[in-house]
Amino acid sequence: MEDLGTMKQVGRSIALVLASLFLLLSGLAVYVQRQVLDNKQWTETSTALLENPTVRNEISLYIVDQIYANVDVSREISKALPEQLDPLSGALAGGLRNLAVKGADEALAQPPIQSVWADANSATHQTLVDFLEGDTGALSANNGQVTLNLSALAQTVGDRLGISNLQDKLPPDAANLKLADSQQLKSAQTAVKVLKGTSILFTLLALAFFALYIFVAANRRRAVINTGIAFIAVGILTLVIRSVAGSLLVSQLVTNMSLQPAASDTWGIVTGLLADQGWALVFYGIVAMAGGWLAGPSGAAKKARRAVAPWADQPVVAWIAFVVVIALLIAWAPVEGLRHLWSCLLVVAIAGIGFEFLRRQTAREFPNAKSPDWEKMRRNAGKKLSGIGEGVRDKTANTRRKAEGIGGGRRSRKATETRLDEIQRLQELKKSGALTAKEFAAEKKRILDS
Repeated sequence: MEDLGTMKQVGRSIALVLASLFLLLSGLAVYVQRQVLDNKQWTETSTALLENPTVRNEISLYIVDQIYANVDVSREISKALPEQLDPLSGALAGGLRNLAVKGADEALAQPPIQSVWADANSATHQTLVDFLEGDTGALSANNGQVTLNLSALAQTVGDRLGISNLQDKLPPDAANLKLADSQQLKSAQTAVKVLKGTSILFTLLALAFFALYIFVAANRRRAVINTGIAFIAVGILTLVIRSVAGSLLVSQLVTNMSLQPAASDTWGIVTGLLADQGWALVFYGIVAMAGGWLAGPSGAAKKARRAVAPWADQPVVAWIAFVVVIALLIAWAPVEGLRHLWSCLLVVAIAGIGFEFLRRQTAREFPNAKSPDWEKMRRNAGKKLSGIGEGVRDKTANTRRKAEGIGGGRRSRKATETRLDEIQRLQELKKSGALTAKEFAAEKKRILDS
C-alpha cells in the first residue's frame, strides 16, 4: 500500500512537471507565432522601434550613410552655391553630415514619417509571411530577397540636404534594407508549419496535464494552489529566458560596441510581447492561489465565504456578479491573455469553472445563510450618522459657549476698569472742592448702577 501511495504521488508530480513544461513551450510558441506571423503585431512592434531614440538614431545613421555612399553630396551642394564658393562644397558636405543625421532623426520622430515607416514594414512583413506560408513566388519581385524599402525616408533626408530627386540618383538597392533571402528562409518555412500546429498542441497538453493533476490529487484545493505556483514559476522562468537570451544574443551577435545599446533596446521591444505573456502567467497563478486559499479552512477564508453565502445560494445573482467582474477585467485588460479572443475565452471558461465550484462549496457550507436586512442596515446607518451629527453640533455649541464666555469676561473686566477710573476722577474733583459730598455720592451711585 505504501508503494502504491508513493507511485501515485510520483505520478501526480510527473503530471505537474509535464504540465509546466508544456505551458512554457506553449507560451514560447504562441509568442513566436504572434510576433512573426501577425501583421498587426509586427507593424506595432516596428513602430515602437522607430519611437525609440536609440534605435531611431541608428536608422538615421544608416540612411545618411547610404546617401553619402551613393550620391556625390559635395557636387550636389556646389550646384546650389555661387561659382566662387565651389571650393567650399567639400567642407560643407562633411559639415552637413552630422546635421543630416540630426535632421533625419527629427524627421523620423514625426507621425507622418512614422506612418510611412509602418506601411513599409507592413508590406515587407506580408511578403515574408506569404513566403513562409508556402507562396514561393512571393519574393520573385525582389530577386528572392526580403527587403525593407527606405526610399521614402531617404528622400525626406535628401530634401533636408538640398538634394532634389534623390530616388533617381540612388542605385535601386541602396535604400532597401536586406533582411533575408529565400535560401535563408527555406528552413524557416518548415519551422512555421510546425509552429502553427505545436502552439495549439502545447496549449492543449498543458491544460490536459493540469486538469489530470487536479483530478487525481488527494487534496484538490492544495492541487489548485500548486497549479498557481507552477504558473507563477513558468511566468518568472519566461522572463528570465527573455533577459538571459537578450544579453547573450546582443553580446555575441553585435560586436560593434556602439551598436549594442540599440540592439539591446531592439530586443526589449521585439520581445515585449513575451514579457507580457510571462507577467500574465504570474497573474493567473496568483488568482489560482487566491482561489485555492479562499476555499480553504483558515478563519479568514471561512469569514469571507460566510459574507457572500447569502448570494452563493442564488446562482443567478452570483453569476451576474461574476459576469460584471469579468467584464470589468476584460475592459481593463491588465494581461496579454485578455486582449485576444480565444485566449480570453479560455481564461474566462477556466475562471467560471473555479467560480462555480467555490459557489457550490459555500452554499453547502452555509445553507441557512440569510440575506442582509437592508432596511435594518439603513436604519442603523441612519442612527449612526444622526449620532455623529448630534455630537458635532454639541461640540460646536460648547466651543461657541466657551468663546462667548471668554469674550464676556474680557468685556466685563474692561467695564470694571472704566468705572474705577470714573470714581477715581470724582474723588479728585471732591478733594479740589469742585463737587460736594452729596454730589459725589449721587454720581458714584450712578456709575456703579450703570
